[in-house]
Amino acid sequence: MCVETCGQWEFEVQCPDDFPDIESFTAESYHEIPKEELQRIIRHTVFAVEEANPSFALAGVCFESRKANDSPHEDVITAVATDGRRLAVQIKYAKRVGHPVIESEPDKIGRTRGLIVPAKNLILVEKVLKENTCSPNIKMAFDKKRVLFHTGVITVFSQLLEGHFPKWSAIIPSKTSMHKAVVNRQELFQALTIVNCALNQHERSVDLIIKSKKLTLEGFNETTSKAKATIPIDCRVNGRIRFEPQYLIEVAKALDAESELCVYFPGRDSSDPAMIQATHGYDYVVMPMKISHLKNKDDYCFPVVSGA
Repeated sequence: MCVETCGQWEFEVQCPDDFPDIESFTAESYHEIPKEELQRIIRHTVFAVEEANPSFALAGVCFESRKANDSPHEDVITAVATDGRRLAVQIKYAKRVGHPVIESEPDKIGRTRGLIVPAKNLILVEKVLKENTCSPNIKMAFDKKRVLFHTGVITVFSQLLEGHFPKWSAIIPSKTSMHKAVVNRQELFQALTIVNCALNQHERSVDLIIKSKKLTLEGFNETTSKAKATIPIDCRVNGRIRFEPQYLIEVAKALDAESELCVYFPGRDSSDPAMIQATHGYDYVVMPMKISHLKNKDDYCFPVVSGA
């Protein structure tokens, strides 16, 4: 009840007993990771989660850990997000304190999987990491049901999502069967934004056309709307492929610290996935749009890589 001199109001609120007890960070086994590295993990993955069903396993980022072969006191932390049409993978190193393990309980045949943190909670963590009170290194402790992020002053608790994450490693294509290109990230982002803004909100698509070391982006939708932009690209082959523009814009925006991106185009046909790689252990796999219904579908191709 709220009482003022001029009156009173009654509000229905949630029972305090419904909230978990607030406890201090007491974990003896955890990973310690630089604040900037954790920020990159979150920024480079959360945009690729499935948003339609927040209780589904794909609505979070899957974390895994393994011991680093080249560093006895560190673990390799892998964070993965996917919505079924694209896959974002970020790998970072973290100091191992005690014996931390990021894996689920074994299933009926003894298999373990990573642990899934809801994307909305990671966005909250990202906001907390922007505070000036954060320590340079963040403590991250998982158990089978939750994860704790301790910033020195603030501790963020998050329940984990239930369910099994897909076997993501099988989705990443082999670069030996693909065509490599190098493009300036800022130029790509600006060209995508310009083309996308000229289109309406329905059935948007963008063609990436490589010819004579130039990348032309042509945007289309179900109306007569059309837009075009051209930027330089370092690529030895010519080809054409179609994407949902937002899938490219979001990754180009997230990788704002990068100057150049390696883009791998399919070496069989334009229905196979493409891949974007950045420095510091980042892979982004994205499926192209279907072109089987187009009259000029034969134009969408790349030279076949030998052995592909």
